[in-house]
Order: sequence, then structure tokens, then C-alpha cells
Amino acid sequence: LTKLIKAFIICFSQGLNNRTDVNDFVKIIKGLADGTRFKMLNLLLTHDLCVGALAGQLGISKAAVSQHLQVLRKAGLVKGEKRGYWTHYAVDRAVLHQIANDIMKMSEQEPSAQGCCFIASSKEAPCSECQEFKVVSIENKLEKKEERTDVPG
Repeated sequence: LTKLIKAFIICFSQGLNNRTDVNDFVKIIKGLADGTRFKMLNLLLTHDLCVGALAGQLGISKAAVSQHLQVLRKAGLVKGEKRGYWTHYAVDRAVLHQIANDIMKMSEQEPSAQGCCFIASSKEAPCSECQEFKVVSIENKLEKKEERTDVPG
């Protein structure tokens, strides 16, 4: 899944300015990619909640909630605010809006006539992801050929 996400971003992220933007984008997408974290974000969009309340609403342990919140915090999707003994969490809507805008920009890009591998120069070799695809395809063909030769005749 990680290779797929990175390949997707490499091919379609000209709107992102630099490597840091791409890394931040990946962190945010990974934060959103888990069903429990997605449910957690939906709850936090309407209420500021502590770990215990999130655990009760989601039917999971406080430790599991804390692990999910750590991923969401590192991605910048949620922020915690200390209120007495408890920390209450809320969604950073600016980050959510920014990722939505980035995805919209990506969807509006026109496909390259040459494809993502040959943008720099038609003389260059394909990128490593496409090279891996080519190697896997060749290996699959060889396996199929071996299966045919193993059949008793």
C-alpha cells in the first residue's frame, strides 16, 4: 500500500511544491486511511473529546485510541488542548481543508501524453516503480511458462 501511495503521489503531485509537502501529504493520507481513525475524525469534527470518551464511542480501548491519536497528531490532523487533568482533542480544520484542496488540484491535472516515467526526457529509463512492474511482469510470464512445461504430456 505504501508503494502504491508513493507512486500515485509521484505521478500526480506536481501541485505540491517540494519533498516536504509530499511527505506531509503522505502522512495525512495515511492518517485518513484507517477506518477507526476516520471514524475518530468524524466524531472530533462535531465534539472536542478526551481519550476516554473516544474509547467509549468507538468501542475500543483507551490504549488503542491513544495510538490512533498519535498518528493523527503526527499528521497534523488533530490537536490536543489540556483541560484540567484531561486532554481534549479536536480536528485541525485548516489541515483538512488544505488536503482537500490538494486532492482537488491533483484531480484537475491533465494527463501527460508521455506518461509519468518520461516527463524529464524520452531518453531516460523508466522510474523504479515502472521498472519493478516490468520485472514482476516478466517473472509472472516465466512462472506461467514453467507451469506449462511441468504439465505431463
